[in-house]
Amino acid sequence: MISDRDQQEQVRRFVLAFLGACGAQTDGRRIRLPRVLARQLQVDEQLELSFVPTASGEAECITYGHPLLDRMIALSIRRGATASLLCVRALDPEFLHLVFQDDPFSTAETDNRQFAWLKRTLRRVSFSKSQPRVVDRSLSYHVQLLFGFRVALISDETRERLMFILMDPLTESADSPVDITEAISFVPVTDGSTGPETSFAGDAEPLETLMSRANEEFPTHAYATLRLYRKACQILEDRLQKELREFKAEVDRRLKEDLERIETYYAGLAQEALDPLRRMFRQMAASSVRVQLARSFESETRHTKQLHLLRQRAQALEADYKEEAEQLRTEMVRRRNELTAKYQTRAEVRLISCAAVRVPRLTFTLRFGDPAFRPVTLVYDVLRARLVDHICEACEQPLSAARFCECGDLVCSDCFQSCADCGRDLCQSCASSSCHVCGHLLCSDCGKTCSWAAMRSSSSVAVCTSCHHEICSLCLRLVCGIDEW
Repeated sequence: MISDRDQQEQVRRFVLAFLGACGAQTDGRRIRLPRVLARQLQVDEQLELSFVPTASGEAECITYGHPLLDRMIALSIRRGATASLLCVRALDPEFLHLVFQDDPFSTAETDNRQFAWLKRTLRRVSFSKSQPRVVDRSLSYHVQLLFGFRVALISDETRERLMFILMDPLTESADSPVDITEAISFVPVTDGSTGPETSFAGDAEPLETLMSRANEEFPTHAYATLRLYRKACQILEDRLQKELREFKAEVDRRLKEDLERIETYYAGLAQEALDPLRRMFRQMAASSVRVQLARSFESETRHTKQLHLLRQRAQALEADYKEEAEQLRTEMVRRRNELTAKYQTRAEVRLISCAAVRVPRLTFTLRFGDPAFRPVTLVYDVLRARLVDHICEACEQPLSAARFCECGDLVCSDCFQSCADCGRDLCQSCASSSCHVCGHLLCSDCGKTCSWAAMRSSSSVAVCTSCHHEICSLCLRLVCGIDEW
């Protein structure tokens, strides 16, 4: 059983850690709370706290069951958690020795599985007209941020799920998750902390509100974190679109079924309200027949009076029916509006955690025999066994067979061409134009102007010399002949 002193110590540690994490200033017993925190705890900004009963009674004694302690616990539960993971398990000493001593671009076989995969990955990257050599290599930890969101799809029923998005600052895009059991060589401590961190998790809010407030969730000085958080919110919104559409389709189907049931129900009530009037009409019809078949004046008079009374009752029943029918219509509209509001679909999102994941990456600096080629840096992710941010500088697609353009850009084979006229190496970035007939790139010194385009507008359209000789004369004769018609 926990003694009173141990309980007081537990309360003291929790309260001081909570206040420190929330940015409160402590001076002995005197506490100065941030304005937002004081409003959330429903207390003044300046407090004097104690964890043992005092004789003077000036300080507020905080112990189990105290309302202020309960509010602190409730607020800490609602707030998100932060963590920092250092992934070191993938760094085998033999692998690191080979990385820094051997040539990763060599074709020699190796028994180390990690190094063999590294060499296989680097060999997929080919450079035209020159063989690279490694002039520098280094190992560093890149910080990735893992944002955890609690997503609730709300309508007549609520579906909750946790979604995690791992953001890479190098590419500013979502990365594949890391297997923690394979990445770390220790069990993370769950009750310790390296320092106070402010939590920015709040109550769940609609997805569009979360997107609009993405700039307010983090302080302005944490610009890199803020930028990644905004990107994560955009990715989260994109990933939720399909699930939202499917959820809304299910909700609309249930709404349609309930609306049909309500219409059937009120249609039945309207028929029941009409039954007395129908019976009255049948009685009036029978009384009218008796009037026509009367054999004496007395019987005719008697049946006529009865018919007159039935008509008066029918008028009263008709008025009652119209009133009741209007009431039923009003009630049905109200129930339909209630159902529509009940089945309204929305998504609420809450940021619940943010973890800094430090992943090991190898950086290789390559130089080439041709002095015109600039150095190239390759970043290899050890955990995921792939290159990072190795993309074509023209189309931004993953790069395998790389070529150096004369402008210095490293581009893929699709973006690299030779000038259709002079044969100069070009890419889409430095080409001045392209032939609008065959599509080949043209440098600034080559190409002809399309005569027909120049006749029709002031803008110039380029064609290569080959197409100018083979196509333009035929095109002009055809077009001029059409104009003569």
